[in-house]
Amino acid sequence: MIYGLIRGKRPLVGISIVTLFGWVLWWFIGGGILWYAIGIVVWTILSFLFYLYYLLSDEDQGGTMILSYLFIFAFVVFGGIQMVLNLVRISSQGGGGAFIRYKTNYGIQQELTESLQQANFPAG
Repeated sequence: MIYGLIRGKRPLVGISIVTLFGWVLWWFIGGGILWYAIGIVVWTILSFLFYLYYLLSDEDQGGTMILSYLFIFAFVVFGGIQMVLNLVRISSQGGGGAFIRYKTNYGIQQELTESLQQANFPAG
């Protein structure tokens, strides 16, 4: 949206505002559940491609060509870092990963008290 404001590109500003509004609306109404945000995820990808189209097809590319490639390079680097972090997070959720104690009763032992009520006690 900042690029659209600086360059005076009203379509970029409009699509950025709609995308931001969609994410905020999804966060409050959809409760952060990814399944409910499939449309806004696709919309975000399309708005990013729209932004790249404007960035690469700008008529007065004289001094901004290096800046355009710098933006694209930054998107590729940050996208790559995010992809690696997501793959690490996904792989860590396997059977022996870091989240195993949240999936099972690891560390909690259920016992019956003298009045035959169930009680949870930490194991170990």
